[in-house]
Formats: sequence, structure tokens, C-alpha cells
Amino acid sequence: MTAMTAWFFKFPHTPSLGGGEFFSLRIAQVLRKGGYAVRLITSDQRLLRLFEKHGLPRRRATLGFEPVSAGYLLLWPLTRALATFKVRRWLRKIKPGDAVFLHSLTEKLLLTRPAKRRGANVYWLEYKIPGKWLWRNPLLRRYRQNAKRAKLITTSKFACDAFGKIGVAPENLAVLYPGVEIAPSPYPNDFTIGVLSRLDPEKGTKEFLRLMTPLLENHPAWRLLIAGVGREESAIKQIAAAHPQMHLLGLVSERREFFAEISVLAYPTGAEETFGLSLLEAQSCGRPVVASRRGAIPEAVAAGESGFLIPPADTALWAEALEKLSGRETFPAMSDAALKQAEQFSVVNFEQGLRNLMVTFKTDK
Repeated sequence: MTAMTAWFFKFPHTPSLGGGEFFSLRIAQVLRKGGYAVRLITSDQRLLRLFEKHGLPRRRATLGFEPVSAGYLLLWPLTRALATFKVRRWLRKIKPGDAVFLHSLTEKLLLTRPAKRRGANVYWLEYKIPGKWLWRNPLLRRYRQNAKRAKLITTSKFACDAFGKIGVAPENLAVLYPGVEIAPSPYPNDFTIGVLSRLDPEKGTKEFLRLMTPLLENHPAWRLLIAGVGREESAIKQIAAAHPQMHLLGLVSERREFFAEISVLAYPTGAEETFGLSLLEAQSCGRPVVASRRGAIPEAVAAGESGFLIPPADTALWAEALEKLSGRETFPAMSDAALKQAEQFSVVNFEQGLRNLMVTFKTDK
């Protein structure tokens, strides 16, 4: 009997490597362990390299421009026409019972209906809150129609509610929290603050470094490690170069090694986060977090126990929280609480949740 295949398609406007891409990787790993063959087809070089690093089959391909901007919407009729030939080739390989995971708007519009006609189960991986790129998009009506033929997988109740508000039916929505392995790390010798994030404007890292400048001057033994890449990388590099206590690491592939080097994770995002995987990973290593109270972050962090949740612009509270965590009287209790919080999001729970979701979807459709 031919094994079923889990297909992953992603043709984004902008390549990215964040919590969403690692979430996709984990889905692929779980399904491969369960007997599925895994295939990734994408134009996103970062996701391609991530699958390559973990030994998963992948192929680079393009499918035109994702219609999430005014210019690319004008090109959509041409994109759709040219993409038809590639889509037909891929569809011939999709078998009844296969699982098809779609990330970007392009493939959700082009592949959902024909993949369903081939007998596949279609899942949309939604890692972003629907913004004006979707709710002001003239293709929103088609998005809603296609959503009736798929199961939308979100990573939080906050994100799930956001898609419900734009007209996706409850029966087509599901929440699947990320899973992490619990592996506490020894406390580092010096108090070290870590930032692990895309270095994009909405993530707030550049403003956080400006906040940290006077704080680091008052605490010469403190260190600040910044991991990630993004549009503000050059500006952040300049700030870090002027402060010997700041160190820009670039893209970190061994994330647990990064968490072993830090005392606390700072997550100063200004975006409405759909979850915040790095927050969960930090807590699974026994690292408390200080994060913005935005989006789904309160679902990942036990406020006042495993970390502090703070309004992004309240610089005084950020400084106060970091000062508290630098003290040996506060850190041990919050480190223990961080481990307990992470235990709720175990790998076992994630794997079981994915299996239940897929079985239920097959039953309901």
C-alpha cells in the first residue's frame, strides 16, 4: 500500500524564519514519524534550508506574486494564469487521503479546491493575525469560500477568534498550541538578557536596545545577547557595536544553546502576536520571560509567575522587571514556574492534538 504524503506549500510575499516556520517543521516531523512521506515545495529559501537541515525532502519552486499588496493584486490575473501549469503538475501527484498544508494566500487561493477534488485533506497554517492585507483585500470573498473546504490551524485562541471575526466558520477553525521538550539549563554566571526574534520594526528590538542602554551602564556586569535577522539588522548592529555589553549573534540555529546562555528572555514586540514560540522555548529551559502584553502572549506566559507582561511603551516597568529578575531572591521561584508553565505545552500534547485534529477533520467533512 502506498504511503500517504504530507505536502507543504509556501509561496510568500517575503521569506521569513520565525516561530511559524518551526511550527511547520514540527508538524512535518510528527507526520513523518507517523508514516507519512513529507514533501515541501516553496519559494522561501529560509524554510527550504530549515527542512534541509532536518533531512526532510524539499524542492524550490515559484508561483508568482502573493496578492497581499496593491501592486501584486494588479498582477494577480497574470500570476493565476501562469501558475495554473505548475499547479496541474503537482496535483497529479496528490493522492486521496494525502494531507496538504498551505501557508500563503497564493496557494490557498489556487490549490485548495483542486486538492480537495483529488481527495486530499487540506489544512491552512495561519501564523499571522488577519490585517488589512486580508480584510481589505478584494480576494477576501474567495478566501472565505475556499476556507469552507479546509481546516484553519491557528496557534492560539486569540488568533482563532481573529479569523472568526472575518467570517471563517467555527467548524473550519482549530487551535493547535506548539509543543516543547522540557530541558532545564544551569543558571549562567552573569545576568544575561536574551532577545530572540525577527529583527523587524514591529518586533520592537531596536527600541528595546535604546531602553537598555542606560540600564546596562548602571549594571556593568549585565550582558545582552540579540539573536535573529531582519530588516532592522543593520541599524541594530550599529547600536550593538557602540555598547560592549551588547552582542548581535545573527541567525541562531541551535536555539537551546542560546537559552542556556541567558538568564531571562526579553520579548518587546509591538505586534499582535499569534503566540510567541520563543517564549515557550525559553520557559522550557527554566528561563523566565519579560514580554509585551500583546495578542496571544498571555496564553503562553503565566503573568507574575513565569514572567512579567508589560505594555510595550512602559519603559519604567520593563526596567523594573529586569531589575527584579537579576536578583537571586526572585529568579529561582520564577524559573520553577517557567518550567511548570512549559509542561502544559509538551511535545506529547502537541502530537496528540495534531492527530486528533486530523482525525476529526476527516470525520467531519
